[in-house]
Order: sequence, then structure tokens, then C-alpha cells
Amino acid sequence: MEEIKKKHKKKHSNCDEKEKGNRLKKGNVIMMIMCLVMGGFCGFFGVWGVDELIKEKSGGIGVVLLIISAVLVFVYIAMFLQIIIHESGHLLFGLLTGYHFSSFRIGNIMLVKINGKLQWKKYSLMGTAGQCLMVPPDKPLDCQPTVLYHLGGSIMNLASALVFLPCRERAIQLGHDYLGIFFMCMGVIGIGYAVMNAVPMHTGAVNNDGYNAWDMRKNKEAKYACWLQLKINEQITQGVRLKDLPSKWFEMPQEAQMQNSLNATIGAMCVSREIDAKNFSRAKEMAEQLLEQGNGLVPVVEFIVKVDWLFCKLLELAAGAKEEASQLSENTFSEKRETDGGEIRQEYEKAEFQKLLKIAANEPCVIRFQYAYAKLLSGSEEQGGKYKKAFEKMADKHPILGEIESERELMELVDVCAGTN
Repeated sequence: MEEIKKKHKKKHSNCDEKEKGNRLKKGNVIMMIMCLVMGGFCGFFGVWGVDELIKEKSGGIGVVLLIISAVLVFVYIAMFLQIIIHESGHLLFGLLTGYHFSSFRIGNIMLVKINGKLQWKKYSLMGTAGQCLMVPPDKPLDCQPTVLYHLGGSIMNLASALVFLPCRERAIQLGHDYLGIFFMCMGVIGIGYAVMNAVPMHTGAVNNDGYNAWDMRKNKEAKYACWLQLKINEQITQGVRLKDLPSKWFEMPQEAQMQNSLNATIGAMCVSREIDAKNFSRAKEMAEQLLEQGNGLVPVVEFIVKVDWLFCKLLELAAGAKEEASQLSENTFSEKRETDGGEIRQEYEKAEFQKLLKIAANEPCVIRFQYAYAKLLSGSEEQGGKYKKAFEKMADKHPILGEIESERELMELVDVCAGTN
């Protein structure tokens, strides 16, 4: 009977993974189509502008290559500037609707407010080019403003496009052809960013702003989950540990609720809190439940949950090994360790998991897991030392003080389990 249950669970899990994979592929296809459309507009107007410029300059192939190179540079600059405009929109409309500043990030450069002071830190989140996190206003949930804060980025992208496109015509009229092409790139990319972020869709590793805004308008539980994530972020940024936050904030969502991405993310935070409190058996159970039932998990959050689940299994393996070490011969013990660690190794060596480990290599929990894998399963002190150095290098610039304190304790616990401390 137990074997039948396991097979059913595995089959159900495989179906969920296939469904999530299909959703991710659809999101990537939509994003690709949007990028192609945006690129097409840039190409159409760009060729038009370049063609006029080439005729005017009439300097042969050298001039043509110079102009095309300038257009490509303008496109990259415009993409970067429109990311800043987008995140500034979240900031502006957040402040206008009563939110308070918490952090503002472009790429991996973050300006964060810690203990009332602005500080520069380094942090990146897989699947995002920037992020503006704010503290929600002190109002009842029904009165919490969400739409303008979430769609503020797209509004600013669109508003900037409506400014830059007319400026293109004026610049060309005044004979500033290159400036006109730059304004054209800013306008077209601004419109593209507005559409890609405002139209509700699953986009790659995360849901876009429009999807979350729409979700919260029709789902009160999702609205609460978003409010709660912002409140938790406010606290951990100031150095408060997850384990020290109110327990009522960390109630595991029911299976039906976890079909929603915002609710499922709260489930992932519940797992993280149990790990911070060193309740590893409970964290493992919750992670397994989430990976099986949390069909709403976005890929980046699902990956973090799997990392935490495997970490708990590593500690479980180490604890079991210590209990039985005195009863087994050295050869028998090595064989048992290899057998019991087989599932962990199998998950670890999957190509997709390895890919995500590389992308999220600077995430504190990922470094901690890699450290544990090296020390507890691979038995590589050299690899363990490499990850310890990587952690200390990252920790100095990381914006979430409570997370660093927690992860450092967990790495020390790994040392104890490995018998090296």
C-alpha cells in the first residue's frame, strides 16, 4: 500500500512539474513574441531613420557600419534607462498612495533604508532586472492601495514614450539625426516595457506586475499575501529574524490557496522560517507539501524551496549517519551514506537544477546549501572552503541583515554535523 502511495505521489508530482514547465514555456514564448514585436518596431523606425541619415552622410560602408553600431548602442542604453524609469514609477506611485520607501534596485545595485539611513548594497533576484520594494501604509486590508503601486512602472514607461517619440521628430527637424534615433529607441522600448509589464501574464521566472495587480483585485487572500510579503521584507531588512516575527504571519496556506502564486510564496516563507528556527523536520515536511501542492509557485520561489528541502535532507542524512556510525564498519557506513544520499545527489545533478544554481550563485541560501552538500555528501573540504569564502564576500554587501545572521548560524551547524567544528 505504501509503495502504491509513493508511485501515485510521484506520478502526481511529475504531472505538476510538466504543467509548471508548460506554463513557463508559454510565458517565455509570450515574452519572446513581445520582444520580437518591440524589436520589429525599433528596426522599422530605425531603418527609416538610418536610411535618411546614410543618404545625407553618403560616406560609404564605414558610415553605414558606424550608424548601425550607434543604433545598437542606443537600444541597450534605452533598455537600461527604461528599467530605471520603470522602477521609479513604482516608487513615485507608491509614495503618492501612502507607501514608504524600503529599497530601490537596478541590476545588482541596491539603495536600501536600514535603521533610518540609506545605504548602498549589492543584491540580485533571478528573473528580475530591477525592483522597488516599499512598506505598505497603515490601513485596513480592504483600504490597501495596490493597483497604482504595481502598475506605476508601466505608467511611467508609457508616459516617457509619449514624450520621447514627439521629441524624435523635433530632433530630426533640427538636424540632430542621432539624437532622433535615440529618442525613437527610448519611445519604442518604453511602450514595449509598458505592455510586457502591464498585460497580465506569467513571464519567465516570475509573474509580471499586471498579473499580480489583477490577481489582488479579484482575490482578497492574494492581496493579504502581498501585503504580508512587504511587511516581512520591512522587518528582515532591519535585521529581524524570520523566527522572531509573529507566528500568525506564517500560517501554511491550504492546497487550494497555493494555486495562487502570492499565497504559495507565503508557503515558501513558512519553510524558511522553520529552517531559521532550526525545526528541520517540520521544514522538510512543509517543503515537500509545497512542492507537491504549490502549483502556483513561480519558478524562482520553487527553486528556493527545493534548495531548502534538499538542505534539510542533508542534515537528516548527517544526523542518521552520526547515530549509526558506531554500529557500522567503515565500509558498511560508506555504502549506507552513498545509498541514503542517492536521492539528494540525483536531484542535485539534474541539468535544470545545476543551471539555476549557477544563476542564483550569490543567494545566501544557495551558498549555504552548496556548502552543506560539499561538506556532508561530497566530503570535499576544498569545495566547502570555496563556498565559505563566497559567503563572506557576499555577506558584507547583502541588504538583509537578519538573513545573513541566520545563514551564518546554519553554516556553523553544518560544520558541527560534519565534525569539523
